Amino acid sequence: MTGLGRVMGLDTARQGGIRCVQMGITPEERVMTTISLKVPSALRRRLAQVAQQRQTSRSAVIRDALEQFVEGNAGRGDSCLAIAAELIGCADGPADLSYNKKRLAGFGK
Repeated sequence: MTGLGRVMGLDTARQGGIRCVQMGITPEERVMTTISLKVPSALRRRLAQVAQQRQTSRSAVIRDALEQFVEGNAGRGDSCLAIAAELIGCADGPADLSYNKKRLAGFGK
């Protein structure tokens, strides 16, 4: 027993395990690694406010945000082509505009 569990006579590791099983989290998913990142002061303050409003830790808020980001980007494709696929062919113009040297004359001057 550790910390508060020792004071209250609870086996906190066992209690945490039970809680995770009830939530459908496997023991492997309970193991977390540390990631260090730098954020601007303004973002850190906003993060602290959100954590306080949710009555949770900043780490929990960041984990939730990362999970939403990863889930939202799943299946988008790994290439620029996949991301821009809906834009391909949406503009009118010559088909050889990007490589025809005659059309590129004077470009960028």
